[in-house]
Amino acid sequence: MSRPRAATVAEGARGARPPKRRVSPTSRGGPRGTTVAIAVLILVAALAAGVAAFVLLGGGAQPASQGASATVTGWDAAVPSAGGVEQGISIPGYESMTMRAGETAQRVDMGNPPSNECSFVITLRLEDGTELYRSPSLAPGEGLAEIELAVGLEAGEYPAEIAYECFSLDDGSPLNGAVSSFTLHMTTEG
Repeated sequence: MSRPRAATVAEGARGARPPKRRVSPTSRGGPRGTTVAIAVLILVAALAAGVAAFVLLGGGAQPASQGASATVTGWDAAVPSAGGVEQGISIPGYESMTMRAGETAQRVDMGNPPSNECSFVITLRLEDGTELYRSPSLAPGEGLAEIELAVGLEAGEYPAEIAYECFSLDDGSPLNGAVSSFTLHMTTEG
C-alpha cells in the first residue's frame, strides 16, 4: 500500500512553505557586514578627499593652467631684473604696471626670459594676498600679452606683487622662486 505524499511548493500545494534555509549574519546585513561596508565607504571617501586635495593644492608638480585665460606669445622684453641673476635664473622686475579700471581683460607684458633654463608660473596679486591672475606654465622665451583678471579693480593705485614660481625643465621639480613688489595703476584712460 502506498502512502500519499505531501505536495511540494513546486507542485502547487496550498499553504505549503518552502523549507527554511540557514543565513549567516554577514549575508543578511548583520553587524559584521554593516561594519565592513561602512569601513569601505569611509576608506573610499578618504581616498577621494586626498586625491582632490592633492590636485587642488598643486600636487607638488609643475602646475598647469589654472583655468585663467591668457594669450601666450614669444617673449624677449627688456625688463629690469628684480634682483639680478640668481643661480642662473633671470627674474624680471617691475616698478609699476598700468591697467584699465573696472575691466578684467588686460594687456600685459610679462614673461620668462629666453636665457632661463626653467619654466615659470607667474602670479599677479595685490599685496594683501588677493590673487588677480595665475599663468599657465611658461617655457623660456614665452610671455603673456593678454590676461583675464579674477576681478576688475576700481581706478586707483594698489600695492601689488608678481610671484615667480620656477620649475626644472627636466623633471618639473620646484626651483627657487621670487616675489617682486610694484605699484599697480588702475586707470580709466586709454
